[in-house]
Amino acid sequence: MYTGQARVSEVIETHMSTGWAHTPVAYQNVQFDDEVPEFVKLHILWTGSRQASMGGERNKHRFFGMAIVQIYVPVNSGTRHADQLAANAVELFITKQFQGITFLTPDPVTIGDDGHGKYQVNVNCPFYYDDLV
Repeated sequence: MYTGQARVSEVIETHMSTGWAHTPVAYQNVQFDDEVPEFVKLHILWTGSRQASMGGERNKHRFFGMAIVQIYVPVNSGTRHADQLAANAVELFITKQFQGITFLTPDPVTIGDDGHGKYQVNVNCPFYYDDLV
């Protein structure tokens, strides 16, 4: 039975909310006050799928995604704090496996000035999960 993206998103959001105590967290499509000095946004993107096995009564399908932790700190505050928050995000997701979700190696990417008074670093965390259908 296909468990779906909603379950996986919920599991990832719960992992973030229980494992991240460094800043407030904004979640997709949830109202958030981004006027705080620093915060992170969690986005979950779905990037593809493929059939991973066939021939049985039920076949394995692999679904791929990316959890993106967007880190925002004040512009002109240096890069060390943003880089440390990025390292914390990498640590939270790097090669973790839980509830059928497998995370691969995260990729920190410096964005820089976002044009709204914040300095931004993204941590792209690829993952996949398998479902029997």
